Amino acid sequence: MGQIKVTAAAANVDGTYTQISPLTDINALGNDEITITGTNFANALTTATTVTLGVKAGQSGTTADASVACTPTSTTPTQIKCKTTVFNEKNVGKIYEPTITVGGRTLTNTNSKTLTLKSSVD
Repeated sequence: MGQIKVTAAAANVDGTYTQISPLTDINALGNDEITITGTNFANALTTATTVTLGVKAGQSGTTADASVACTPTSTTPTQIKCKTTVFNEKNVGKIYEPTITVGGRTLTNTNSKTLTLKSSVD
């Protein structure tokens, strides 16, 4: 008898994130651990998982270099942990929105979660 070859198409499943912790008092000097909870994250940590924190639109007095990386340190299908890098000190007290990309898919922020930097540099 001959062999039957079965090929499964890759699933393109959208992910979402529903919680971020902490939400306030993020240190502008970086090195805070952020925990993001949601669905359909990567099973293992890869370079295909990125987290960027960008100043929420519509705030006055922000600088052009308002986005920073949050370097992923671990990931499961429902949680990503990342460490913040240094923010521009001119953006202290601003509200940031995360952009999370997993394997080329930008995840949906289902609860409009944002983070707020401390109002001073420690």
